[in-house]
Amino acid sequence: MATDLKIPLITTDSTKDVTTDSISQSTNPALRICCIGAGYVGGPTCAIIASKCPDIRITVVDVSAERIAAWNSDALPIFEPGLDEIV
Repeated sequence: MATDLKIPLITTDSTKDVTTDSISQSTNPALRICCIGAGYVGGPTCAIIASKCPDIRITVVDVSAERIAAWNSDALPIFEPGLDEIV
Protein backbone atom coordinates (compact mmCIF):
# COMPACT_ATOMS: atom_id res chain seq x y z
CA MET A 1 0.00 0.00 0.00
CA ALA A 2 1.47 3.35 -1.03
CA THR A 3 1.44 6.25 1.41
CA ASP A 4 2.08 9.90 0.81
CA LEU A 5 5.03 10.70 3.04
CA LYS A 6 5.72 14.41 3.16
CA ILE A 7 9.28 15.05 4.28
CA PRO A 8 10.00 18.59 5.47
CA LEU A 9 13.21 20.08 4.17
CA ILE A 10 15.47 23.08 4.36
CA THR A 11 17.52 24.37 1.45
CA THR A 12 20.17 26.99 0.98
CA ASP A 13 19.48 30.06 -1.12
CA SER A 14 22.96 30.23 -2.63
CA THR A 15 22.50 28.58 -6.02
CA LYS A 16 23.54 29.47 -9.54
CA ASP A 17 21.86 28.70 -12.84
CA VAL A 18 23.51 25.61 -14.22
CA THR A 19 23.72 24.59 -17.85
CA THR A 20 25.10 21.43 -19.40
CA ASP A 21 28.06 23.41 -20.72
CA SER A 22 28.91 24.81 -17.29
CA ILE A 23 28.79 21.32 -15.77
CA SER A 24 31.17 19.88 -18.35
CA GLN A 25 33.58 22.80 -17.83
CA SER A 26 33.35 22.71 -14.05
CA THR A 27 36.20 21.38 -11.95
CA ASN A 28 33.65 20.58 -9.22
CA PRO A 29 30.71 18.81 -10.84
CA ALA A 30 28.87 18.17 -7.52
CA LEU A 31 26.45 21.09 -7.55
CA ARG A 32 23.77 19.64 -5.28
CA ILE A 33 23.95 17.71 -2.03
CA CYS A 34 21.01 16.11 -0.23
CA CYS A 35 21.43 15.11 3.40
CA ILE A 36 18.95 12.65 4.88
CA GLY A 37 18.59 13.51 8.55
CA ALA A 38 18.81 16.89 10.30
CA GLY A 39 20.17 15.56 13.58
CA TYR A 40 23.50 15.84 15.36
CA VAL A 41 25.51 14.85 12.28
CA GLY A 42 23.52 15.97 9.24
CA GLY A 43 22.51 19.43 10.43
CA PRO A 44 25.92 20.78 11.46
CA THR A 45 27.73 19.03 8.61
CA CYS A 46 25.47 20.59 6.00
CA ALA A 47 25.66 23.98 7.70
CA ILE A 48 29.46 23.92 7.37
CA ILE A 49 29.33 22.71 3.76
CA ALA A 50 26.82 25.46 2.89
CA SER A 51 28.98 28.14 4.53
CA LYS A 52 32.18 26.99 2.82
CA CYS A 53 30.69 26.12 -0.61
CA PRO A 54 28.07 28.76 -1.48
CA ASP A 55 27.84 27.54 -5.09
CA ILE A 56 26.51 24.15 -4.00
CA ARG A 57 22.82 23.78 -3.23
CA ILE A 58 22.37 21.92 0.05
CA THR A 59 19.06 20.22 0.85
CA VAL A 60 18.40 18.62 4.22
CA VAL A 61 15.41 16.33 4.70
CA ASP A 62 14.08 14.80 7.89
CA VAL A 63 10.93 12.90 8.88
CA SER A 64 10.49 15.30 11.82
CA ALA A 65 8.74 18.54 10.85
CA GLU A 66 9.53 19.86 14.34
CA ARG A 67 13.27 19.33 13.82
CA ILE A 68 13.21 21.18 10.48
CA ALA A 69 11.19 23.99 12.07
CA ALA A 70 13.80 24.24 14.84
CA TRP A 71 16.62 24.53 12.28
CA ASN A 72 14.67 27.35 10.60
CA SER A 73 14.12 29.17 13.91
CA ASP A 74 16.35 31.19 16.22
CA ALA A 75 16.56 28.23 18.65
CA LEU A 76 18.62 25.52 16.95
CA PRO A 77 17.76 21.94 17.98
CA ILE A 78 21.36 21.16 19.00
CA PHE A 79 24.29 23.01 20.51
CA GLU A 80 27.62 23.11 18.75
CA PRO A 81 30.12 25.92 19.47
CA GLY A 82 29.93 28.53 16.69
CA LEU A 83 26.95 26.94 14.93
CA ASP A 84 24.64 29.89 15.69
CA GLU A 85 26.91 32.20 13.71
CA ILE A 86 26.87 29.89 10.67
CA VAL A 87 23.17 29.04 10.48
